[in-house]
Amino acid sequence: MQEDPNFNIQEMKNENFSINYKMVIVARKDLKMQTGKIAAQVGHGVLAAYKACLEQYPKVVQSWEMFGQAKVVLQANSQQELLDLQQKAHELGVIAETIEDAGRTQVAPGSMTVCAIGPAEDSKLK
Repeated sequence: MQEDPNFNIQEMKNENFSINYKMVIVARKDLKMQTGKIAAQVGHGVLAAYKACLEQYPKVVQSWEMFGQAKVVLQANSQQELLDLQQKAHELGVIAETIEDAGRTQVAPGSMTVCAIGPAEDSKLK
């Protein structure tokens, strides 16, 4: 990752920077995925959201990385819930990536399994 010349991490540390950042990953429980499958899908979601955010909002990624890379994993009851969350995130100007499974193991091909949102300011993800 190339560092943004307008973003001074040391200056942020010196000023006791107080904005918190996190990523929220929402996994569908209605698919009844086993724990390992959920972990793999969450991993895919984190990576997809990270790459998208790195491209569009590199300063946000730098802040998130500097302050611990907080992640929260939640549950959704349906694909529609994931789509609604993705739409709301986009309306707020926040990255939101959904993952569709290849269908080789536990779920049907094309099943939307998770939505990874952020990283973004904590206040945008409440």
